[in-house]
Amino acid sequence: MVLDAHSTDWLTPVEPHEARLYKRDDLFMPFADVPLSGGKVRQAMLLLSHARDEIVEQYGGVVLTATGVHSPQGLIIARVCRALELQCVIFLGATTAGGALMRHAMLRHAVAAGATLDARARVAYEPALMRAVEQWRTEHDDAGWLVRFGINLEGDRDAIIGSTAEQVRNVPDSVRTIVIPTGAGITAAGVIAGAEQYAPRARVVVVQIAGYDRRALIDRLVSSSDQYDYVPLDGVPYSRHVVRSVSGVTLDPIYEAKAHDWMIEHTAHDERVLFWIVGDSTRVRAHTARDHPPPRGAAQRVTAAHA
Repeated sequence: MVLDAHSTDWLTPVEPHEARLYKRDDLFMPFADVPLSGGKVRQAMLLLSHARDEIVEQYGGVVLTATGVHSPQGLIIARVCRALELQCVIFLGATTAGGALMRHAMLRHAVAAGATLDARARVAYEPALMRAVEQWRTEHDDAGWLVRFGINLEGDRDAIIGSTAEQVRNVPDSVRTIVIPTGAGITAAGVIAGAEQYAPRARVVVVQIAGYDRRALIDRLVSSSDQYDYVPLDGVPYSRHVVRSVSGVTLDPIYEAKAHDWMIEHTAHDERVLFWIVGDSTRVRAHTARDHPPPRGAAQRVTAAHA
C-alpha cells in the first residue's frame, strides 16, 4: 500500500466559528478503534507506506521511535505500523516501562496496537533516547528504521511537508493571517510552504509552544522566510494543560489552547484570521481515560531488561 500525499480525498474542511475561521485538520481520523487525528497521522501513514519495502528488506520490518510519555507520537507510529504489518519499538526515558504503562493510557493504547516499550534511557532528552536507539540497533544487527521526534523528514519531503502544504489548498483567498501552534516546527513548515503556493496573501504566524527555537529548521524547509512571523510563547510551561474549546470543538491542551489564547489577544476578530487545528489528542486522552489497567499481554511487549 502506497498512499498519495496529494489526494484531494484527504482535504479537511475550513469552518467558521465565533467570527474566525478554523482549519479542522483534526477531522482526519483514519482509524475506527482509536480516535487519532490530524496531520501527524497523515504524515506517518504516508512516510511509512512509502518506506515499507525498505523497512522490510533492510531493517527487519521494525520501526523505532522515541517519544515523551504524554506525546501521541508513539501511539501514532504504533497504530500505523499495525496497519502496515510492521513491528514497532517505542523508546522512553526517565521512567520504567511498567510504570509508564500504569500511569499513561496513551502508551497502553500503543502497546495494545502491538508496540514494544524500551525504557533503558535514564533521561527523556533526545540525545539519551537516540543513544538507547543505537544500543538497541547494535543488539539487533542494525535492524530498526527510525522515526525521529516530530515525524522525520529524511528521504520523503513530500510525505511530511507536501502533505501538509496540500491542506492549504482550501484556505479562502480572504484570509490574511494563519495562526499555527508548533512544537518541532515541521508541520508549521508545511503550512508555510502551502501558503506560498495557495495563499500568498496570507501571513503565517508560528506560535512556538515547546520552548525551543525552531526557526533554523523552518527556514531550511521553506523557500522564503518572508512568509511567516515567529512568536515564542514565554511564560506558559509546556507541561501545563490549558482547557479551551471553540463552539464545542476541544483544543489540544498542550499546544492548540495556548496558541489560541495568543490569537484571541493579538489578532483581528474576523474571518481574515484562520486558526490551524493540527490534531486533537484530547480525543485520545478522553478515550483512554475510560481504560482499565494495561491490556492483557502488555507485560510481554515490554523490553524485559528495562521493565
